[in-house]
Amino acid sequence: MKFTTSLFSQILQIIPRVSFAKLVHECGAERHAKGFPSWNQCVAMLFCQLAQAKSLREISDAWPSPVASSLIWG
Repeated sequence: MKFTTSLFSQILQIIPRVSFAKLVHECGAERHAKGFPSWNQCVAMLFCQLAQAKSLREISDAWPSPVASSLIWG
């Protein structure tokens, strides 16, 4: 079985997660977060931008299946 990485996943690989986590910690961005980490928010906003989503329905219809999202969220 041949495995191919999605374009979205390749774009996410450009962002260094360790540096991202360090910046989040330094800025205190998750100080008042309740269950939605900054990385997940970044991924969701990037997905919406790339999909040019104009409504929540477009986002939910276009969002990958649970199996694919487990690959995206890491």
